Amino acid sequence: MVLYTRGHPWGPNYDDLTKDGRYWALENFKEKFGNWYTMGAKVHDGMIFDFPGAAHLISNVLKKSLQDWEKTAGGLEYHACLHFNFA
Repeated sequence: MVLYTRGHPWGPNYDDLTKDGRYWALENFKEKFGNWYTMGAKVHDGMIFDFPGAAHLISNVLKKSLQDWEKTAGGLEYHACLHFNFA
């Protein structure tokens, strides 16, 4: 799973500026993927493209676009998930 976000407050908490962007990034992750997966989530500053499974979630074209849009887009968010259950 991957989420690229600016980490801004959202939804009914839009005006809550008492928490930092890392908190809001995790809250956004929780909203997208659920509490269970949030326990293992890591927040990084900047866009990280080198992580296990990245090749399945981010194409080279998308990577370049995200890097370009990061400089100009006010609201930028991308999320993707690939789930395997071999049980």
